[in-house]
Amino acid sequence: MIGAWGFILATGVVIFGTRRQLQQGLLALLVVAEVSGNFILAMRHTKWGNQVAYQQAYRVENQQMGQINDPDGQLYRVQNENTLINQAYQSTYNNYNDSLLFNFHGVTGYSSTLNETTRVTLAQLGLYSDNVRRISAVGLTPVTTMLLGVKKTLRLTRTGSLIKPTEGYIGMGFAVPAALQQVQLSSDALQNQEQILQALLPRQTPYLTTAKLLNSQVTHVPTAKMYKYHHRVKLRVMTNGWTYLWAPSGKTKYTTMRVGTRYVTPTMAMNGQTGLIKLGKFQAGQTVTLHFAATYPIAAYHIRVATLQQRAFLQAKRVLSRQRLSLRTTGHHWQTQLVGQVNGTTQRRQLYLSLPFDTGWRVTVNGQSVAGKRVLNGLMAIPLQTGKNRVVLTYHVPGGQLGAMLSIIGIGTFILGNWWRQRRPRRP
Repeated sequence: MIGAWGFILATGVVIFGTRRQLQQGLLALLVVAEVSGNFILAMRHTKWGNQVAYQQAYRVENQQMGQINDPDGQLYRVQNENTLINQAYQSTYNNYNDSLLFNFHGVTGYSSTLNETTRVTLAQLGLYSDNVRRISAVGLTPVTTMLLGVKKTLRLTRTGSLIKPTEGYIGMGFAVPAALQQVQLSSDALQNQEQILQALLPRQTPYLTTAKLLNSQVTHVPTAKMYKYHHRVKLRVMTNGWTYLWAPSGKTKYTTMRVGTRYVTPTMAMNGQTGLIKLGKFQAGQTVTLHFAATYPIAAYHIRVATLQQRAFLQAKRVLSRQRLSLRTTGHHWQTQLVGQVNGTTQRRQLYLSLPFDTGWRVTVNGQSVAGKRVLNGLMAIPLQTGKNRVVLTYHVPGGQLGAMLSIIGIGTFILGNWWRQRRPRRP
């Protein structure tokens, strides 16, 4: 602030207190000094990466990611659990845009143009979102890998990659009953996933079974800066499968969270916010002791732990897989089309798509144009015919044709105006 006022004062002195012959040179020196000073102040604490380490890591990572980058033209998403290029940085790098860097279809993204409805939908499904520009893959479950078409998870090493299929993958879409259209998402990710599964394949007992609270102890640590309550929660898992924690109010320090002696800290720094935390895969009747710090004194009011019944989920997956959609990308008249086939039945006459709802999509089913519908707040469904359906999707940027037309009119007007000026007789 003092420096800024100093430059303003110096500029005033140069303008009003020096000769005109000197003003231009002195003002140029002031501008150079101010820009240089701002650059030095802004960059002096910046931590620079290691270019050689980055180059080496990038080559290895790019080669490994290329092995799963839709080698057969099939469209699906991939979740990379780690990255190699981080070795070049001295500070934390969260890899939000690695899918752009290495040309694969991921879930994580950081962009000022991120569709807000899509982001909110993913957050309601349990994925962690730091702000309106970011969405991460932290919080993925078999349910959301099914809904988002995540086919593979990948762990990178310097010597090779470990590729494994996800438990929930069916395809980039599948035929669904009309009941899915009625599901309204709330702020409870576990409840939302239960509603979705019940709409897809109803059953009398829940898919997500809440763990039984056996004991809860809390220690008040007044010396702690923010998270003063240290909890020890003992739970009994009631069914076989992956178990997740949901803390809807946030206010939980996930970096301290552990099951027994095993830390379950998420890969993103999400203390005090929300997102599904994978605690582990357990058996029915197994006792789990959870440790974490928080700003609240009573844990039972602020967290919920539930297990996705593995057998019930796999049964639902088998039923939905009978009418799965496998999309492939094809070039067509300077455009990329998504083409696939799926069977429709009288019970399942809608096709759920693992694509964000957007007015720019143009969809045909068996050659007939159909309108996409919004489902699950921000995703898309289209009507199907009974029997075989050939689905073709093409994306047109909303307003793109109008913008191109106005650009052509503007260029034409400019050319015509210049021509007219040249043809017009000049006055003597």
